[in-house]
This record gives sequence, C-alpha cells and structure tokens, in this order.
Amino acid sequence: MEQKERKKRLKRRTIIWLVVLAAVLVAAAVIAVQANRILNQPAELFATQPPATTAVPLAVETADVGLTPEPEPTPEPLPGGIVNFLVLGVDGYSDSKFKQYSEDNHTDTMLVAAVNFDKNTVDLISIPRDTFTSVPGSTGYYKVNAAVNVGGGPDAANGAGYLKSCETVSRLLGGVPVDYYLALRFDTVVDLVDALGGIDYEVEGWFKEGGREYKKGMQHLNGQGVLDYLRVRKASRTNMPVGDANRVERQKRMLIAIYQKVKEQNLISMIPTLLGTLDGVQTNVNASQILALANYAMSSVDRENIRMHALSGPSRRSEYTPWNFVFPDPEKRIELIRSVYGVTVQPDPYSSYVYLLWLEMYGFKAIHTMSVVDELMEKEAPDPAVMNEEAAAAFAQMQQAYAELSTACQAAALGLVEKPQLSTDSSRAPHALTSKLQKALKAFAKLYGYELPSLSVPDAWWTDTYINDVTVDFR
Repeated sequence: MEQKERKKRLKRRTIIWLVVLAAVLVAAAVIAVQANRILNQPAELFATQPPATTAVPLAVETADVGLTPEPEPTPEPLPGGIVNFLVLGVDGYSDSKFKQYSEDNHTDTMLVAAVNFDKNTVDLISIPRDTFTSVPGSTGYYKVNAAVNVGGGPDAANGAGYLKSCETVSRLLGGVPVDYYLALRFDTVVDLVDALGGIDYEVEGWFKEGGREYKKGMQHLNGQGVLDYLRVRKASRTNMPVGDANRVERQKRMLIAIYQKVKEQNLISMIPTLLGTLDGVQTNVNASQILALANYAMSSVDRENIRMHALSGPSRRSEYTPWNFVFPDPEKRIELIRSVYGVTVQPDPYSSYVYLLWLEMYGFKAIHTMSVVDELMEKEAPDPAVMNEEAAAAFAQMQQAYAELSTACQAAALGLVEKPQLSTDSSRAPHALTSKLQKALKAFAKLYGYELPSLSVPDAWWTDTYINDVTVDFR
C-alpha cells in the first residue's frame, strides 16, 4: 500500500515539474520573441494603435455645428512603416519658486518625430505653438498649444489632454495619425540633461535668462543652461535671432546635439530608466517600445538621417483679436506632408488668416447661434409629436434654418480656399442665414416657453463658451 502511495506521489511530482518546465519554456519563448522584436523588429511593437489613444470622453460633449473639420482620410498604415511621436514641452514647474504646473499650462514646445523604420530616417516637424487651429470635438478655435487644455489639461485622466494634442496635430497634418506622445515638464528637461552630464554646444550668440548670462561660442551647458537656451526669444535678452520661429530652430538643433552625445557616448541605454524615474514625464509609450526605440536609435539612425522641418507660416493678428497667431503656409504644408509621408493632402480651409477674418465677420455669430440651438436640444429634448401644430411648425423651421446655416458655413470655408475674399456670395451667405436661424429660434423658444441666452457675440469672442466651449488664455 505504501509503495503505491509513493508511486502516486512521485507521479504527481513528475507532472508538476513537467508543467513548471513547460511554463518556463513558454515564458522563455515569449521573452525571446519579445527580445527579438525589441532588438531586430522594433516597428512591430508599434503595429497596432495603443489602447490609450482611444478617445477619452470629455466631461461635457459638445454637438458638431458644422464648422469643426474632420481629419482627412490617410492610408493606414503610413507608407514606409512610419510611426509618429508627438514630443511636448509643458510650460510649468514643480518648484514653488516658479509658475506652478497646473491644468492651465500649455504645451510650449510641440515637435512631431516621424520615425521611418524601413528607411532608418527620422523627420522632426516643429509645430509652432501659436498655430491657429480648430480642435477636434470642440466648436471653437485656439492656438494649438491650448489643445491639451481642451482635452482636460496636462494631468487629465488617461492622458486625455495629450491625446487631444495628438488629435489636433493630426488634423493640421491632414489626418496623418499621431498616436504616441512624450510630454516633459520644464524642470524635467533640466534633470534629464544633468543626468546625461550636460551638453557641449556651440552657442551662436550671447543670451541671458533668469539672471543667468551666457556667452557666444563653445561651452558646456548644464540642464538649466540648456533650458534657458531653448526658451530665450526676446530681443532684450539676446543678440541671436528672436521670435518663435528662430526659437523652434534652436530647439531642433539642441535636440540633435543631445542625440549625438547620447549616441556617441553610448548613453542610450540610460534613457528608458531615466524616463521611468524622473518626475514630470508622461507618455503612452510602454517599456518595451522605449527599449526598442533606444536600441533602434543606437544601431540604425545616423545624424545625417535626421531631417528638420517646420509647419511654418506668417504670424499675424487681426483687428479684433489681441494675440498673434501663426497661419501655416498652405503650399508648404502640402509639400512638407508629401515629402515626409508620401501622401498628398487637401488644403486646410480652417487655419488661414482670411478664415479668421471671416469668423470675426460672420462665422462666430453663426457658431454662437447654432450652439444655443444645440444647448436647447440637449436640455429640453423637444418632441414635435407632443407639441401643438404651431410649435411643431416653428420647430421644423428652426431645424431647417440650422441645416442651411451649417451647410453654408462649410461652403464658405471651402470657398475661401479657392478665392480668399470676404466679398464673395459664399462668404456672405451665412450672415443672412444666421439672422434667419435666430428668428426661427426666438419664435420656437417663445412658443415652447424656453428662456434664451443672449444671441450676441462679445468682443472677446474667445471667452464666449458658445464658441470656445473650453475657455483658455492665449498667452
């Protein structure tokens, strides 16, 4: 009997050890496959869209009034195995001596890194922070650096703020997908550069920032020095070329210098650890992807294969808006997208100076009026089936006027691409149709017993929540 029990126990142990051995072999195989992908097939780790890029609902959904454009369709995946990463510098600090890092901070630096795993090239596309744009999911118009605020701010759950920045930059690039982001707070940049031992850099002129002074010529910059160099843009603080465009160029040159040092001194292996331990780093790139990118950069990307671009255009302000916006040059935008991604996109009708002038003359009043209708529909959910005949007829007239105005606004935006003049019939049509909708809205609201808000647009249109449903400053 004892002998039989011993045999049973031995058999059970054997089965257990076989299961354990099988599990170890499976785990080893999985690790080997993952290691091979990290070392030899990094593009495969980005073959599917990251779960975090699924749109995160905002606290308040706003109806589409027909003026917010949709991204243009683009081939999926991008030609040449390209993956886009949006690198963001957030203008906040954790140190109480400086401006506090909060939901009101914007993305001071925005740079798309288009990594082509097939050609071993990286294209860096700077997006000027003052670029005039719509934001997907919002009825209004903003500087692109405020897209993060429309999404809920830098600390929004599940990276919603940065994902909104990705969506907005994707729209500016004609629908080219931008799925991944890496956001750094200013003091994080200081810590990161210090951890790398600083940077030897040829500074093209003197500058001063925060009471610190730097001379022209080759010098060793620590983290604070690099940040000061990246931020300086006022003529009173430097003899280097000033303005946002020149500052963007300096940022790109410094990024190349940092990359070169990291590669030459074989420091790339430090990057995943640093990003994981430094405060103020937010990203939806996972650990395996970071390792794969670090190895890929070390083994496959040479400095001469890193190309720099900018979604550039003139900086202007209108009579009624007290801030400068950057308006991307339409032809250069199309050519930039074609050269980097190999796709041809249509002109963007919603990011031009003449479109801003049209909005101020006709469009903002149309948006405000249609948003009031949307609010009425959301709050009251009026049902014509239970209305009297007069109210039902007024409701139908309001719906018809809304549809006509929405269509006319889209036609006006597209017409300005072909003929950028405010005097055309298509440009002026929304004016009369807005009045028609307001009349129909007032008639229905009176019959329905609904108290309307003001239908006037304030001079500071950016504070009107019927236009910019999320109010942010444009500094």
